[in-house]
Amino acid sequence: MNLVVASVTASIFAASSIPVNAEEWTFSATPYLWAVNLDGDQTVMGSTTELDVGFIDILKESDSLFALQGHFELNNGTWGVFIDPTYAALTMSGDVGPIKIDVEFDYTLVEFGATYLVASWPRGEGRESTLEALAGGRYTSLDVDLDLTARAFGTTISGGQDWIDPFVGGRVSFVLSDDVTFLLRGDIGGFGVGSDFTYNVVGLIGWDMTVFGNDATLRAGYRVLYQDYEDGSGATLFAYDVTTHGPILGMTFRF
Repeated sequence: MNLVVASVTASIFAASSIPVNAEEWTFSATPYLWAVNLDGDQTVMGSTTELDVGFIDILKESDSLFALQGHFELNNGTWGVFIDPTYAALTMSGDVGPIKIDVEFDYTLVEFGATYLVASWPRGEGRESTLEALAGGRYTSLDVDLDLTARAFGTTISGGQDWIDPFVGGRVSFVLSDDVTFLLRGDIGGFGVGSDFTYNVVGLIGWDMTVFGNDATLRAGYRVLYQDYEDGSGATLFAYDVTTHGPILGMTFRF
């Protein structure tokens, strides 16, 4: 089944290189590109379709683009707050036996939360590796249209759902050299409040540099977000059991 992906995303998943105990609040913004991959199953009104697309599949489609992301965060070296809106518009077509399936899939995600500095380790003049705890919520909204067409008939099944998942996790920033850092974020959530279970993992390498006279960090890495949500039963069942993942590339600017 071929999938054409065109999505616009804004996501907070990386810490900026902010001096520990800076006291003054610092704002960071990071435009990102995310090469989207989807693996899993989507069920609408009891009808299930497979969401299965890889990075290579996306590259083969001339009108397919990566997800565009933007990282926004306020941090004073001890406390931080963030918001993470995401929007993705997906279309897919393929055949299951004698039936042709066309899927239109709108995906909205908004993360919000706070971070707290747990520990830090000096790593050279003015640089420190850090460990932060984080907690927040992840709002998800899905709208799906399934067009099922056979020789003798055609029908459209539409459905949507929205929910909020609380999550808790941590973020570690390792200073590898004067100009290079490695950042790892992980969180788990859902706990039956929204999803039965969800997890998010991001790993990034950052290279510090100066861009147009401003401090900046080039970042490259990979993100994995898994969500397992279910509501209803039988003909009213709505379920989303999908892993969204892919490489990311972006630039952090600090103000």
